[in-house]
Amino acid sequence: MPYNVHVTPQKIEVKDVPCQGHGGIWPNAVLEYETYGARQDSHKADKPVIVILPFFLGSAHAAGFHDPKGTKGNGYWEPLIGPGNAFNTDTHYIVSFGPLISSSFGPHLPNPATKAPYGSAFPNFSFANYATIQKKALAAMGIQHVDVVAGASMGSLQAWHMLVDDLKFVDKMVLLVPGGASLPTKTRQLARKWVSMLESDPHWNNGNYYAIDPKTNKPTAFKPDTLGQVLGEFWYRCQFPLSTHLVWDQLDEYYEEIFKALGGADAGSSGLISDAVAKKLADTGKAGQAFAGQVGKLTKVTDYNTLLWQLRTIDSFEALDMVDEVVKVEREKPLRIMMIYAPSDDIFTEYSINETGLIGYKFQAQVSTIQFPPGSPHGAGLTPPGLGALPNLDGQLKSWLNAGGGAKL
Repeated sequence: MPYNVHVTPQKIEVKDVPCQGHGGIWPNAVLEYETYGARQDSHKADKPVIVILPFFLGSAHAAGFHDPKGTKGNGYWEPLIGPGNAFNTDTHYIVSFGPLISSSFGPHLPNPATKAPYGSAFPNFSFANYATIQKKALAAMGIQHVDVVAGASMGSLQAWHMLVDDLKFVDKMVLLVPGGASLPTKTRQLARKWVSMLESDPHWNNGNYYAIDPKTNKPTAFKPDTLGQVLGEFWYRCQFPLSTHLVWDQLDEYYEEIFKALGGADAGSSGLISDAVAKKLADTGKAGQAFAGQVGKLTKVTDYNTLLWQLRTIDSFEALDMVDEVVKVEREKPLRIMMIYAPSDDIFTEYSINETGLIGYKFQAQVSTIQFPPGSPHGAGLTPPGLGALPNLDGQLKSWLNAGGGAKL
């Protein structure tokens, strides 16, 4: 049943955190999080823990509601979390983290030395850094072991790093619309392209795009021109199935001609992602207006630097590189990995899912999959309506968690 509980957002501060990949230390980080279910069972024993890691530009709000009246604000994984559900709040204690770079921690924070926002002086954080910081936060909560680590999209990349940081720390992984153990080249190229676009905007000013409001004498941020363009491209690929003819820019025109020759593009289509997005934004139909409204809302609430710093993290993914050979881990039960993927995903690729099944032996893991229906986009795993494309997803996942079921690759 749904987790019909009022949830209070929380924050936890972690001291002396790693940054800049493998080379730096930052004084502190503040993580946003929520919890679902009681920490202890009826016998006052600590329940096993499920940790949920956030998707790109997401939040900690995976279940319950923030409105005290319960009329709005349901979490993004509402169908999976609650009493008797796959993520069972009767049997488990669930901790859901928000993104590290967020409204609570990022380049917008004031630098004590200058009183102005950190901007370009704020460090970058790798996925390996994320894993260390998240585990420090869990340790501060008294959690030394995790039964299940789960995440959608970018959350799945964080989950891989939490696993390889210490293979004994996690027993099971549940990954929705995931990247595999190795990141697809396409995903890296998309992230690099968007980073380059954002950093090339002349108004960005190396991250120092903040101005002082003359009325309040406090820094305010404005929206450099490329914010909406990057978010439009990102959201298009999330909301619509894979389109092989959507090349990125004029430098790809050679490949565009090949796609057209093979029938991969409609007659008269340029094949450029920018043109596809512009066409969708100009569409006066219901679908076009809905897409334009979603992009507009996302642009309104997204801080430019938050977007950029999160995108920079993607290229740091190196989970498979950290496991060069078969790792011998003494376990009572084998590590189990469930990947619930969309075959028409335009952010990650089905190839990376299949590859993970083949190299599961490196982790001494049993790898299973559940597939969304053909034509399902990347966004299928990020919202309750999207999850509804798999009517019995909660039942299948519950069976796998409880009894080791699922379709093994």
